[in-house]
Amino acid sequence: MEEKKKWIVLAIISGFIALLFIPIYQTRVVSYGIDAYSNHKPIYGNRGERFNIQTTSHTRAIGIILVDMRRSKSLTDVSVRIADAKTAQTIAQSIIPKNEIRDDTFVFANLKDTPIPAGTDIQIEVSAPDATNQNPIGMRFEENNIEPAIALKERVPLWNAIVTIGKNRASDWKHVGIAAAASLLIAMPALFGKNRKRYWLIALGIIIAASLYSRFWIVSQFGGVSGGDAYNYLAISTALSEFQNPFEHTKRLPGYPLLLVPILVSGAFDEQFVMRSMQIIASMWAIAALVALARSLNITWPAAIASGAIAALQKDYFWTSTRPEPYALYTAFLITALWLYVRIYQKAPAYYSFLFGIILGYSAMVRQEGFVLAAVLGICSLGYELYLIFRTGITWRTSGKRFALMYLPALLIVSPFFIHNISSYGTPFYTPYLEGERLQIVDSFHAFKDAVGASWGVLGSMWKPAWDQLERLDLTTLPFMASVIGMWAWYALVRNVHTKKYTPLVTALLVLTWFALIAGAVYAKPFINGNVPIITAGFILASIPAFLLETKFFGIVILLVLISQIGVATWFHPFPKHYEQSYPLIALMIATALLARLPERKVLTASGMAMALLPFFLIASFLAQKVNDAIDRQNEDAALDSVTYRAARYARNLPGPIGFDQAYLPARLYFDPNAIYFPSEENPAQKMEQHWLKEHAIKTLVVTNVNNVFKKPYPDWKHLVTFKAASHDERIEEATIYELP
Repeated sequence: MEEKKKWIVLAIISGFIALLFIPIYQTRVVSYGIDAYSNHKPIYGNRGERFNIQTTSHTRAIGIILVDMRRSKSLTDVSVRIADAKTAQTIAQSIIPKNEIRDDTFVFANLKDTPIPAGTDIQIEVSAPDATNQNPIGMRFEENNIEPAIALKERVPLWNAIVTIGKNRASDWKHVGIAAAASLLIAMPALFGKNRKRYWLIALGIIIAASLYSRFWIVSQFGGVSGGDAYNYLAISTALSEFQNPFEHTKRLPGYPLLLVPILVSGAFDEQFVMRSMQIIASMWAIAALVALARSLNITWPAAIASGAIAALQKDYFWTSTRPEPYALYTAFLITALWLYVRIYQKAPAYYSFLFGIILGYSAMVRQEGFVLAAVLGICSLGYELYLIFRTGITWRTSGKRFALMYLPALLIVSPFFIHNISSYGTPFYTPYLEGERLQIVDSFHAFKDAVGASWGVLGSMWKPAWDQLERLDLTTLPFMASVIGMWAWYALVRNVHTKKYTPLVTALLVLTWFALIAGAVYAKPFINGNVPIITAGFILASIPAFLLETKFFGIVILLVLISQIGVATWFHPFPKHYEQSYPLIALMIATALLARLPERKVLTASGMAMALLPFFLIASFLAQKVNDAIDRQNEDAALDSVTYRAARYARNLPGPIGFDQAYLPARLYFDPNAIYFPSEENPAQKMEQHWLKEHAIKTLVVTNVNNVFKKPYPDWKHLVTFKAASHDERIEEATIYELP
C-alpha cells in the first residue's frame, strides 16, 4: 500500500513537471518606453521609423505603443513592414487600424499567416502615410530615443510564460508583495504566547502610523479644494471669532468651525492643510475607538485589529479623511460614543455617562446626522433602562440618574441650535437642509427604489479597485451568492468545530488559499479585480447575522445606528463621503464574522487573520498604483481655487485697498467686507477698468486668466508674483498680483 502511494505521488509530480513544458502563447514586453512627450517620435507621410530585433521564440505578433501626439483626435491607420535584416526581403506586412490606437497601450501587428521562427534577425519599419506634419502619430521610445517600446507575442513552454508574466508585471509583484507582507505583519501577534495584548497594540500602532503617513503624503500634494464647503466652515469660524451668531445664514453647524477659530485668527497657518490634517488625525482616532469598541463587545483581538486594518485602508474612508470637511471628525465622535455607550452598561464609572453626553452632543454640533444618532441611542437607552427596571430590579432613581447623566449634557450642548430655530423658524426641529435642492426626496416607490439602489452602489463598491467609480452590483450573481453562502459556512464551521484534529487541515487550506490569492493577483489580475469587489460586497450582508449572534443587544444597537446613518445619507445625497461614519462599522461586522470564532491556536489564528486581511489589502495595493492619477484629477478640479487661495494669502501682507477681478471664495474669506471686486462684465472697455481702479484707489490687484478683465497690465503696474496650477484639458490656471501706483 505504501509503495502504491509513492507511485501515485511520483506520477502527480511527473505530470506537473510535464505540464510546465506544454507550449502556449505569451505576450512578452521587451520595453515599455518612457511616458513623456520628448520620448515619442512623430510618424507621418514619408517619415517613418525603423529598428532591428532578433526573435528568441516562434513570434506571431509585434507590438508597439502609438499615441495621438497633438491630441487632434484625427488618427490614421499605421503600416508595419517586417523584413529580413540581412537580405531586406519582406517577410510580412500588417495594418494597425486607427481605432486600436490607445495611449499607454501596445497595439499589435499580427503575423498569423507568416509567423517568424526563433533566432531570426528582422527589421521593422513603421509608417503612417496618411498622417500629416500637423497631426502626426507618435511612437514611444526609451530614454535614448533609439530603442522603441516593444512587445512580442511568442509560442513558449508554460514555465517560460510564467516567468515572463512575472517579469512583465514587476510593479504588480511589488504592490502585491507589500499587501501580503502587511497581512502577515498584522497577524504576527497571534504567534506570540504571553503578553499578546502588547503585541496587538503594537500592530494597531503600525496600522495607524502607516495610515497617517500615506494620508499626509497624499495631502502634501494637494493644491486647493473643490467646492465651497471648506470656506463655509471657515466663514462660521470668522463669525465665532467676532462673537456673531454662527447659525445665521448657513446650513452648517458650528462644532467644527469652533475648533478652527484659533487657527484662523492667528493667520500663521495654511487653513486648508490644517483642516485636512485634523480630519486625518480624527480618522485614526476613529480607528482606535473602533478597536476599543470591538474589545468592549468581547470580540477577540484578531477580529478587533482586523476591523481597524480593513477600515483604515478602505478607499472611501481613506479618501474622505483627506478632505477638509468634518466627515472623519464626526465618525470619530460617533464611534467613541458607541464605545462609551457599551461601557456604561457594563458598569463603567459614572463619569463615562457624563463624557458620553458631551461626545454625543458635540457630534450633533459637528454634523446634522448627530441628531439622528442621539435619537437612536436615546430610544435604545430608554428601552434598556425599562428592561433593567422590570427584569433585574434596578430602582427607578438609579436608572433615571444614569439616563439623565448620559443625555442632559448632550441636550445642553445642542440647546443653542434649538433656541436659534425657535427664534428664527418658530420650531426647534428645523434645519435649512430641509429646503436643499440636492436632497433625494423620496416621494414614490420608484424614487425610494432608486435612492436605495444609489446607496447600494456606494456600499457595494467599497472595495472596487477604482478611486471614483461606483457600480450597483446584482445580488443574484454567482460570486455574490457564493460569498454570502461561503461566509455563513465559514462562520458555522469555526463556531462549531474546535477539536484539534481539524486544525492542521484548516490551517493548510488557509495557507494554500493565501498563496493562491497572491498568485491570482499577479497572473489573473483582471479576474481578481472583477470578483474580489463582488465577494467583499457579499460579506457586507452576510456578516450581519453573524455579528448579531456575537454581540447580542449591543450589536442590535450598532446595527440600528448603522441603518440610521445610511438612511440619512440616502435621504440627503448618496455620495461616498456621506457614508464615512458607516464604513468602520461595516468593517467591524465583516471582521467579526470572519475571525471572532476562529480558535485561538497560534498558527491557525495567524493564518486565518492573514487570509482575512489579504483581499482587502490587495484592493488597497491596486488602488495605490492609481493614486497619482487620482491626485492629478483632484488638483485639476481645484486648480482655480489653488491659485486664488495662494494669491489671497500672499496679498494679506500687501497694502490696500485690495482689488480682485472676481469675488473668489478665498478673497471673501480673507478680505470681506473690505475687498473690492470688479463688477461682472464679459468684455469691459479699458475706460471702465481705469474708472474702477481710480474710484476705489486700488493699490494691490489680483487678476486671474479666467475673466476678460485686465488682460494686459498697464505700463506703470509692478508685477509681484504669478501662481499657476494645471487644470483640465491641459489648461493652466493663473493668478497674478500687481502693485499699482
